[in-house]
Amino acid sequence: MTNLDVIIDRLQSITSVADISAFKNCVEDSFTWLEENFSNIHVDELVVERSRFTDALLCKAWELQQLHLVNGLSLCAVGGYGRGQMQPYSDIDLLILSEKELNPEAQDSISVFITFLWDIKLEIGQSVRTIKETIKLAKGDITIATNLVEARLLTGCEKTFDTLTEKFGSDKVWSSKDFFVAKFEEQKNRHAKFNDTSYNLEPNIKENPGCLRDIQNIGWVAKKHFKEYDGLTLIGHGYFTEIEHAELIECRSNLWQIRFALQLVAKRSENRLLFD
Repeated sequence: MTNLDVIIDRLQSITSVADISAFKNCVEDSFTWLEENFSNIHVDELVVERSRFTDALLCKAWELQQLHLVNGLSLCAVGGYGRGQMQPYSDIDLLILSEKELNPEAQDSISVFITFLWDIKLEIGQSVRTIKETIKLAKGDITIATNLVEARLLTGCEKTFDTLTEKFGSDKVWSSKDFFVAKFEEQKNRHAKFNDTSYNLEPNIKENPGCLRDIQNIGWVAKKHFKEYDGLTLIGHGYFTEIEHAELIECRSNLWQIRFALQLVAKRSENRLLFD
């Protein structure tokens, strides 16, 4: 087993969410593992391992809080975390999804769960919604819709998650054309903002033209249109050639490497390559 597997095994042995120090120690040790292995493990593997550790921690805390006993409740990863690829200090974007309105007891348990995650120093971005609420909000907000494109179930009710996926995939929510137009407009606005002199001199690795957000945009549009979640399968649709796909992955890895190093040095979610 790798050292990270040992840390995950320690997580699994924790018996109470009241043991804050045990969870904190595991989180701190996971960061130490990332720092120690940055030079000898490819960044493509590191971002996946960071996500794998986070999955294990969240699922353990969910179980200890007994939220797995709540009918029709799902814990979902969305946004960048939904892709299963995480930089060291990226936000952990969560959707706590329910089939219907929750009773007060379940709401209280969720509040305790979220507070616990903050207490162990995780950077959480969370929303608690029913399927109906999620679809309604996604229809009117391209950011929410984009976060759902790569949503994945961490733990909880599969039926609830599958229902959301089916409803969100309907053209009545976002057609492929409307989604493309909205993302293209969003990209033009972002390019206008991040293409001024200051960002040319001190680029934002995530948001600048030609950086990670543009690569992600390609993936989001393709996933929405083709319903494919592996870039290699898009070659068969004529979306990429093999050479283009390989070049894109190489470029993404280089940008990931810079961003990963930047966050390890800053010890926070820093995406801008500053002179200092």
